Amino acid sequence: MRRNLYDQTHDDFRGSFRTFVETEIVPHHDRWEQAGRIDREMFLKAGEQGFLAMAVPEEYGGLGESDFRYNAIIGEELQRAGVIGSGMCITLHNDVFLPYLLDSATEEQKKRWLPGMVTGEIMGAISMTEPGAGSDLAAIRTTARREDDHYVLNGAKTFVTNGLNADLYIVAVKTDPAAKHKGMSLIAVEDPTAGFSRGRHLDKIGLRSQDTAELFFDDARVPVDNLIGSEGAGFAILMDNLAQERLGLTVSAISASRTALGWTVDYCADREAFGTRVLDLQNTRFKLAELAARIDGTQVFVDHLITLHNRGALRRRRGQGQAAHHGAAAGRRSAVFAAARRLRLHAGVPDRPCLHGCSDPDHLRWHQRDHARDHWAHPRVRARPQPARGRTMTVRIDRAAGVTTITIDRPEKRNAMTDEMWAQMEGHLTSLDPGGEDRVLVLTGTGGAFCGGSDVAGLLDDLPSLPGRIDVSNRCVLAVHELPIPTIAKIDGIAAGSGLNLALACDLVHVSERARFAQLFIHIGLSLDSGASWLLPRLVGSDGPASCP
Repeated sequence: MRRNLYDQTHDDFRGSFRTFVETEIVPHHDRWEQAGRIDREMFLKAGEQGFLAMAVPEEYGGLGESDFRYNAIIGEELQRAGVIGSGMCITLHNDVFLPYLLDSATEEQKKRWLPGMVTGEIMGAISMTEPGAGSDLAAIRTTARREDDHYVLNGAKTFVTNGLNADLYIVAVKTDPAAKHKGMSLIAVEDPTAGFSRGRHLDKIGLRSQDTAELFFDDARVPVDNLIGSEGAGFAILMDNLAQERLGLTVSAISASRTALGWTVDYCADREAFGTRVLDLQNTRFKLAELAARIDGTQVFVDHLITLHNRGALRRRRGQGQAAHHGAAAGRRSAVFAAARRLRLHAGVPDRPCLHGCSDPDHLRWHQRDHARDHWAHPRVRARPQPARGRTMTVRIDRAAGVTTITIDRPEKRNAMTDEMWAQMEGHLTSLDPGGEDRVLVLTGTGGAFCGGSDVAGLLDDLPSLPGRIDVSNRCVLAVHELPIPTIAKIDGIAAGSGLNLALACDLVHVSERARFAQLFIHIGLSLDSGASWLLPRLVGSDGPASCP
């Protein structure tokens, strides 16, 4: 699709940044993925070549270029090269961190920090999420107590991007804990600061070269002059800046989809089946055309949002901030759809460029077997497996002597959960009488499997229903976790996707020698499970559930 968003100046910038990526990032990406962080030298070179903080005014050493199209080009090129993990330090620095200083910092703060932001001597990070507060920012517990000309910070943060390499952190704190979101403020913490320390490096499934860390504040004394904006204005400032953050993520998502589509076309052109190239099979072309159309449609919307953003029309206070959130949702939906299509056309083999890892070889064999039987190659060779005749897919509940057992019974599909089965599970969980006739809950499955996750059959043909399907499985995971009675997951065989989430929400995981645990992960950062994985750190804590043979 021909895009009208960029002019020749942007194309020249793209060429320069593409050269930078090819020379300074690509040769080192695999090593950085292993190390879990980039070399700081690359970030400094990005500053030398003018790729950092382009929007900083000239009086502070910047280019004074606020055109977000340049930011978009950086995100697109990082995804094109498949090195977004190593380059995310740049996009977060430019797209997410910088606006807080440009819009809300004092003149003294700008003079102190902006020049280093341009050269790369200062790398920024935003610190909002806490072990017990993610999307609900009003629930954060990190506090800042005023003492003379300092704030004294106490608390902990987690999932901090650039957490290890950053020099300057904007930290969301409560200056008035009783006022909920109206008591939230933003304070810039410089490294080093007495009482401030970095915790462990978080080992993620994907984007491994993008350093993510925990932060701790133990009576950390920060000058009052480091307050960003005014006391109590933190929540409003965060909301104002979310539009650009969402827009940057949307650009990244749709660019990842387009890049992986190219990889998949190349793969289908090289692979042969039924005596011809897979790319020449009619149904393969149908699926690739459908995918390309979805990507192009989303791209048009994203380009429109970039144009609006350059006009200042996506700010929350302008009343159109919701458009950026719609764009992010559209980008994610396209990326999910693209990931599923690519997974089929790559036959589920994880060493393809657009796929990353499978945590369990048994799960990989299961996945390959299903796709060999239900491949996209040609409509006449599709043979979607059907439940055994005379059987009803069910989640049943049994009670005996205070022990309540919920059994997932669909062995021919490794107990993969349909929408109806999730509804049954939720009904059983809400019907429990904790402390009455239900004193212990056991979750288990039949046929040598615990739960293979959600059944994705029909998912691609009914994407609008996806949020509801995710919600019900997430509610089941939370319901298990919140039960006031002991909960036990009895696992014999595979526990994958949302089935793994269910197991880890229990107090005790009892496993047999045949137990297998798996999560499938796509290279661009999308997991084909129920969506509850992000809940697990809060559900099971740092130690995880107990386990016994």
